[in-house]
Amino acid sequence: MHPLIIAALSKTGPGVVTLTAASAAGEDLGAGADSATAEWIFNADGTLDKNEDGGGATQVNSATNWIIPNRAAIRGLFIRFTQVSLVENETNPNLSTVLSGSTVDGTTWHTLGAGQARSLKLTTNSNTAGAGDATWIVTAEIANDSAGADIVATANFTMTGLVG
Repeated sequence: MHPLIIAALSKTGPGVVTLTAASAAGEDLGAGADSATAEWIFNADGTLDKNEDGGGATQVNSATNWIIPNRAAIRGLFIRFTQVSLVENETNPNLSTVLSGSTVDGTTWHTLGAGQARSLKLTTNSNTAGAGDATWIVTAEIANDSAGADIVATANFTMTGLVG
């Protein structure tokens, strides 16, 4: 058996820790002031949700869970986020981008355990009519320890907000 699967099984019981690259996009193309939201939520029960345009978080599908089959980790796992890129394409000088959720600094390891959901959220705003978009790419890594010495899964997650 592969060493990463053995390590994952020791933390989660009958489940494998994994991450699958994925994208979320929000858009608001109405007249006047606009706001678009794209968010990823890593839930304590091993599921991965996305929220596009504030319509409520929904589980993507069982193939994108971070523990398959999804279940809470028996012992603590940790997740770290590192920004790969943030690109803003502004045809509107009044475009603003707000990044929120968990710390994305490439060094902070957040606990993934009971009651510990972690999220990444991009909100693109425009206070006047005009087009613009922003795309934020973040690498997520899951480790068996808070120092990140035993990383068991990694993938990039993309969030895009389009207003216009």
